[in-house]
Amino acid sequence: MPQIKVLPDHLVVKKTRYSAFFRTNLADLLKASNIHRLMVVGGYTHYCVNATVFDAYAHDIVPAIITDAVISHLPEEAAIMIDRMRRNGYHVCLTDEVIHGRSRAD
Repeated sequence: MPQIKVLPDHLVVKKTRYSAFFRTNLADLLKASNIHRLMVVGGYTHYCVNATVFDAYAHDIVPAIITDAVISHLPEEAAIMIDRMRRNGYHVCLTDEVIHGRSRAD
């Protein structure tokens, strides 16, 4: 997407399966940079986003999903997955909360 500006110093991970961790060096890159939290956004909430969130946890990385920055062609399935993530104790938040450090109660 041309709207996404990738600069030369950005790390790029080419994802070929549902999870961004599957057969990529994402976990190694995050650990080498001492990153222990991951904000997950993207398409196919019920497949790709879900798989990446659960794999992040499997790599001892604290995952979060930004619900207004994910999309799915099956909104009912996406809602089930987001609810499942919430029940499992993963961070579920909105873009504004991340950018401005606000909780939904603000």
